Parts: sequence; structure tokens; C-alpha cells
Amino acid sequence: MSLALAAVGLAADGGGFNLLTLVGLLLGLGMIVNNSVVVADAWGRVGLIADPAELRRRRRAAVARVALAIVVATATT
Repeated sequence: MSLALAAVGLAADGGGFNLLTLVGLLLGLGMIVNNSVVVADAWGRVGLIADPAELRRRRRAAVARVALAIVVATATT
């Protein structure tokens, strides 16, 4: 979705796709995929819990543990 929005924004602005634009879009896509893998791994470490409220609480705690790492990794790229 973010790549589609970027393409619409470039078309509306009259810009074109050159090599630098494509590299920037691919770098952004790579960061999105990497961050989603980190969050999925944190969710997977929670395990299977029958109680939905407890599962939700543990998943929020797991995402909170990796949130700073995601922000720092994205900000330094």
C-alpha cells in the first residue's frame, strides 16, 4: 500500500521513476518487511494462551519490548 501511495504521489507531482527513486522505495519496503518480521517474532514468542485477554496483554508487552529497537533501526537507516 505504501508503494502504491508513493507512486500516486509521484504521478500527481509530475515526478518520474529514476534509479534513485526506485532505490529509495525499495529501501523503504525492506524496512517495512524487516519491522514486520521483528513484530511477528515477538508475537510468536508469546505462545498459545487460551484466555484472549491474557493473550492480548502479553502480545502488547511483547511489542512494547521490541518497539524501541524498531524505532532506532528505522531512524538510523
